[in-house]
Amino acid sequence: MYYFLKKVSLFTLFLFVLSPVVEAQMTASTLIKLMSDATSKTMNYEYTMVTSERLMSGKGYHNGKSFNRIQMPNFNIYMKILASPNEGTEILFNKSKYGNTCVVNAGKLIPNLNLSPFGKIMRKDQHHTVYESGFKYSVDLLKFVNTKMGNDAFNKFAKIESDITFSGRKCYRITMEDANFKYEKYTVKAGETLYSIANAKKVSEYLIVYHNKLGSYEASIEGKTIEIPSSFAKKAIIYVDKLTNHPIGIEMQDEQGMFEKYEFTNVVYDAKFDSNEFTKDCKLYGF
Repeated sequence: MYYFLKKVSLFTLFLFVLSPVVEAQMTASTLIKLMSDATSKTMNYEYTMVTSERLMSGKGYHNGKSFNRIQMPNFNIYMKILASPNEGTEILFNKSKYGNTCVVNAGKLIPNLNLSPFGKIMRKDQHHTVYESGFKYSVDLLKFVNTKMGNDAFNKFAKIESDITFSGRKCYRITMEDANFKYEKYTVKAGETLYSIANAKKVSEYLIVYHNKLGSYEASIEGKTIEIPSSFAKKAIIYVDKLTNHPIGIEMQDEQGMFEKYEFTNVVYDAKFDSNEFTKDCKLYGF
């Protein structure tokens, strides 16, 4: 009898070792917490970003590609454009050294330019400014929605899929579709801008401009009544790397379809930077 029980025990152990571990069910709120912890701990990044953003006209998309280095928490940024028409252009943002402007190297025959992150040149065909670079911005948006709805409601609202392959990585896929997405009237107060309203309400600045046919992020809106989206997007799809808990793919849709999409590849976490990086003196740059 003892011999029989011993054989059964060994057989059970053998099956346990060979059987794949069943992954616990991940909830959306738990995943957002993991993402927040991961992006709070990681200070330095290097990555390539591929973008697709709907044009202000609504006809077609601006497709871009860039190499990026980001140093936190000082938020120093180096970016090199890898796609035409501005291929080779370098952008440097270091507030402690160069103030609130971006230093732009547009080519050897053109002197370096100091441009506002909010100006027409820097915002041309762009949905976001350099201030939204990196991973923290999108994670903070998800945290905002989670907090606003509460964990129980958010976990029902956000659909989680596991073992999705995106860009060669095993990912969770978060899908959120807002059935109540709409545009609401808003009277602009003194001193408010499109950017400040979008950040305060946690909505898309692009959608405000596009929906109200303002034509520009610099449009005069003070005192006017405009319509702003009730949430950032009607549908959001986020791919989260299961090893690093960082969002590496983001797609946002409105009532007309996809209006912006981002993919992060070749990500280096806790990247090592030289002491003179994020300055014009860095030999790795062309300033």
